[in-house]
Amino acid sequence: MTSMWLISPNRKWTGMSTLLAVLLAGSSAVANIDLEWRPLDQTVEVGQPVGIGLYAASDSDEDQTFNSMQVIMEWDSAFLQLDGTDPTGGVGLATSAFTANDSWGFNETNPPADGDGLWFGFAPIVWPPEELPATPEGSLLTTIMFTALDVTPSTLVNMLVTAQKPGHPVCYTQIWSGTSNVVGQLGGAADVTIIPEPAGLALFAAGVLTLGVRRR
Repeated sequence: MTSMWLISPNRKWTGMSTLLAVLLAGSSAVANIDLEWRPLDQTVEVGQPVGIGLYAASDSDEDQTFNSMQVIMEWDSAFLQLDGTDPTGGVGLATSAFTANDSWGFNETNPPADGDGLWFGFAPIVWPPEELPATPEGSLLTTIMFTALDVTPSTLVNMLVTAQKPGHPVCYTQIWSGTSNVVGQLGGAADVTIIPEPAGLALFAAGVLTLGVRRR
C-alpha cells in the first residue's frame, strides 16, 4: 500500500505566510547611503584654499556598497571659486571629476565656474564590477577644493536632490549599487566663514586707528 502525506489547508497557508515574511524581511534589510559635507576648516582667509570633504555613510550599522554616483552641488561664486577635487585619502574612486558638457548642462567647463555643478564618482572599471564601501562612520569620497574670494561671515555649499537647467532634462543626485539607486538622506549645507588675509587685517586696523586719531 502506498502511503500519502496529506497537508491540511491551514498548514499550507502557514508555510506560505512564513516564506513571504522571510522574503519581506530580506527586502527591508536593504539600506541606503547618506551623503554629508565635512569641511576641513570652518574659517579661512581670503585667497586661501577651502577643502570640503564629501562623505558617503551607511544609514544602517553595516557597510553598504556602491559603484558610481553623481551629486548636484551649488555654491556662491562671489565668495568661492571651484578648483576641482582631491581624492587623497578617499575610498578608492577611479574617477572623481566635474566632467565638462554633461548631459544635464551643469558643467559648462571643468571645473564649472557659475555656482553649480555635477560631480561624478566611479569605482574602477573591472569585471566583475567593483563595489566600494560606505561605512556607518562615513567613507571619504573626495575633497571638493575651492579658493576663498571675498570676506563673508557665512557662505554655503549645498547638495541638491534634483535640479534642472534650461533646455536640459531633470537631473537627480544618485548613488548606484548594481542596478539600484541607493541614495538616502542629503546632509545640511557646508558653512564656511571667510576672513581678511593678515595684510588686509593690518590695513583695516590702521585705518580704524587713523580715523580715531582724526576724530580727537
